[in-house]
Amino acid sequence: MSITSKSQKFKKGTLIFNEGEVSDVAYIIDQGQVEIFIPNGTNDISVSVLEQGQIFGEMGVIDDSPRAASARAKTDCVISLVKKDQLQERIQSSDPVVRLVIRRLLSRVRSNLKLTVGEETHQDLRQSLGFPNHADDSDVVEKIKFEQDLVSALDNEEFVLHFQPIIDLKDDRLCGFEALVRWDSPVRGLVRPDLFLGVAEETSLIVPLGRWILHKACESFHEIRQKYAEVNQEQPDLFMSINVSAKQVSDPEFFKVLDNSIKSFGLQPGDLKLEITESLYAEGNSVTSWIDQCKRIGVLIALDDFGTGYSSLSYLSRMNVDNLKVDRSFVKVLADDPSTQVVVKSIIQMAQGLKKPIIAEGIETEEQKLLLKALGCHFGQGFLFGKPIALRDVIETWIMLEESQKAA
Repeated sequence: MSITSKSQKFKKGTLIFNEGEVSDVAYIIDQGQVEIFIPNGTNDISVSVLEQGQIFGEMGVIDDSPRAASARAKTDCVISLVKKDQLQERIQSSDPVVRLVIRRLLSRVRSNLKLTVGEETHQDLRQSLGFPNHADDSDVVEKIKFEQDLVSALDNEEFVLHFQPIIDLKDDRLCGFEALVRWDSPVRGLVRPDLFLGVAEETSLIVPLGRWILHKACESFHEIRQKYAEVNQEQPDLFMSINVSAKQVSDPEFFKVLDNSIKSFGLQPGDLKLEITESLYAEGNSVTSWIDQCKRIGVLIALDDFGTGYSSLSYLSRMNVDNLKVDRSFVKVLADDPSTQVVVKSIIQMAQGLKKPIIAEGIETEEQKLLLKALGCHFGQGFLFGKPIALRDVIETWIMLEESQKAA
């Protein structure tokens, strides 16, 4: 995916692009003003004056047509570049009807442009081309810039992994960790994953980010195993859970990256537990084949957010997975809602019958833990046991804790 968040400076009067040129990039104004105009000999026709926060040059990027007008800096400007992949991918992934409307609209705008040059007032021309007179798309522009920052974050290695412990509820023994990505932005600070993973998922960025997470999680797990063996004089019986998105399942390089990551750090396939969401089963045979290939390799599979999808029962007997994860929305109200207790109990009993141990996530209180344990839940994860923490803290806290518990 080729996107850049680099900014360029333009002095007042500098030509940014000319009518008829190749449309390979769009622009967002960070500072200053830009004039869109139609070259007309010595009397250029001004179409619009755009200000901070507005996007321009996007028409040709969307439909691969030459520039329909020219642009120059009306004042000294700072402008961010948005490459065509970022816009075209969203158009291609939209409804076919939407794509048709966009194509027709762009065609109409270009036709109007050819017909009206020299015949209409500047205001009429501005209206016929659909240029806004105010920045009413600020949220969309901010989202585009957010995506650009995400790409730069991957290039600049701003992502980090934190690890949350997974506990055996029978004896409070540490069983493994879930690798959770965080964005440590020098500008935005530590960004929550719910704020950026959705945006990454909407674009192709989730694929290279997912590859990095997989490789980094394996590297980190290798360090955890080494330190554990050093402290406890034995190899740990632990696993590392890693979330996998829908686009990663379709990534042709996925199993190559998986195999390289496992071998590079001397791991066994069974050390890894890949977590997919229940909604992926709507993909049909493709996800089934992907899971089967994981199982042939020996990698474990956990079904995340179980119970929140419409297909839970219809797919349950056919799910070739090793664990089911009860969604935190159930756990949150478990102690106060008898109906939820009935639902969770039913899920656990079905899982037991199918020999698929349950992992409950989002456990925050001792009462929730005891209820889940009484209902037959095998594993727990949540703030009660520990928040996601950096690798150095995992080694200092959890590995040393294991040693102290054995000594006791």
